[in-house]
Amino acid sequence: MTNTHKIRQLKSLVRLRQLQHDKSAKKLAVANMELTEAKEAMLISQARYQLVVEMQRKFRQTGSAINPLYYSHQLDAADTAKHFLDESITKWNQAKINKSASLNNFSFHYCQLNVAQNARTSAIAEYFALQEQCLLNDCSDQQSKSSTPAEITT
Repeated sequence: MTNTHKIRQLKSLVRLRQLQHDKSAKKLAVANMELTEAKEAMLISQARYQLVVEMQRKFRQTGSAINPLYYSHQLDAADTAKHFLDESITKWNQAKINKSASLNNFSFHYCQLNVAQNARTSAIAEYFALQEQCLLNDCSDQQSKSSTPAEITT
């Protein structure tokens, strides 16, 4: 009975690890999606910033008179774009760190799941080997009991 109890416990452990494994996989998928969104937002901010800087260069190269109010707004827009670009890079790096941590957590749970499955398999094999040994012992006992009275009567 203790072996069947062990097997039940190991099956429960494997089921628990499988659930944790699935939960980690979902978290990893969400982290990948967030990382993709952060990277896209960063690329958009970077493109806007480059556009503003390029507009300023074109105005300077042509020697056009720049309205100070317009120039001031353009500089403010460039500063704002740069701020959002830096913020996006920070968020992207944080998402990258979170993804790495999720991946490490995922692989850790996956290794634990493999260990639990191997333990369950070895426990089942041990249980069947013990069961087979008991059957062999019972058969040999039955044979010895049945052969002993036959020899006495003959």
